[in-house]
Amino acid sequence: MVTDPIVALDDADLPWIDFLGSEFKADPAGVLRAARERSWLARSPQGYHVLSHAVIKQMVADPDIDSAGPDLYRRVGGSDRLVEYATNGMLPLIQGLRHDRIRRVLQRGFTGKRIVEMRPVIRDVANHLIDRFAQSGTFDLIADFSHHYPIEVLCALIGVPKRDIDQFSRWTVALALMSRMPLAPHMEEIDSALEGLYGYFRGLVAERRVRPTDDFVTTLIQAEAGGEELTEPELFGSLVNLLFAGHDTTRYQFVWVIQQLMTHRQQWDRVVADPSLAAGAVEETLRLQPSLQGFVRQVARDVVYRGIRIPAGAFLSMNALAANRDPEVFDDPDRFEITRANAQQQLTFGRGAHLCLGNALARSEMVEALQIFATRFPNLTLAGEPTYPEGYSGMRGAERLPLAANA
Repeated sequence: MVTDPIVALDDADLPWIDFLGSEFKADPAGVLRAARERSWLARSPQGYHVLSHAVIKQMVADPDIDSAGPDLYRRVGGSDRLVEYATNGMLPLIQGLRHDRIRRVLQRGFTGKRIVEMRPVIRDVANHLIDRFAQSGTFDLIADFSHHYPIEVLCALIGVPKRDIDQFSRWTVALALMSRMPLAPHMEEIDSALEGLYGYFRGLVAERRVRPTDDFVTTLIQAEAGGEELTEPELFGSLVNLLFAGHDTTRYQFVWVIQQLMTHRQQWDRVVADPSLAAGAVEETLRLQPSLQGFVRQVARDVVYRGIRIPAGAFLSMNALAANRDPEVFDDPDRFEITRANAQQQLTFGRGAHLCLGNALARSEMVEALQIFATRFPNLTLAGEPTYPEGYSGMRGAERLPLAANA
């Protein structure tokens, strides 16, 4: 039996992707498509990117491929404060049994029952924000809505008073700079945000130990009585990460939802006529335009995938933007179709043990908001071109999207 030779990673003939280049900026999906047609794996200035949906599914279930760990930030010049946060708070980077223990405790705050109970709060937040610009005729979706919406929902979940929300918003936006490359120009702002958030949560946790309420912080404290205790660095880090992970991702992702529907008017009209289609529109947007381009894994022991030997220690970016348009999984993958039957196979929220803990909350936020927008602004239209931040970031989406209510 003849088998294909196995080649070392360094010797493999792989396509090159320049994420900072003009070609990628103009047509990211096209660049990734061309690379995937050559190989399931690509090189880039940021390292290796896995482009195949099937390979990513296999890798996230492989015990020899784990979370990237805090070394991910050491490699790119992260400060000691950032590395400490990554070590104890960033659940997607925490490895092995420690990840599983922390996740079990945090899961207590994201039960299906709690998400259902949050729905009225989510709707109230959305309607309150919309009320502020509903009569203005035109508005910016980011500045007037999506910048505030997820952080207000998260603060209600956690137990942060409304008076502190604006400060939290500034901190979490600063933390989003962690996805920028290079990192060094943003390190001072990131460190300042981390210092502010850790200090705030130390005070809030101390208060909840004395005066417990029905919120996420109290839930984590009560877990101690059940024997599933978090260390103090894990507790504070997890609370910081909840805000970081739940704010900017949803902030950008909901803008993509509206942006897709504004450029596919017939499908917007379908949602207006039948708001139950909102869930499908959100899922299809998660597939086609993920706000988070992917997630990183590190090889723990040498592995061989499709004829390429990948050494222990190698970092691999699981590229959701490429995998979500893999024609082996999705028919006509570049087409936006809100009733696509298998849109939930998208990998934007990750997969397996590291599936995004807050994915149900994020989906609920976007579905509720879309239904409200479709009901209150059935004639919604674009009022200008979206603007995007300069440079490369693992987070992608518009910073400004002008809309006209046309009520």
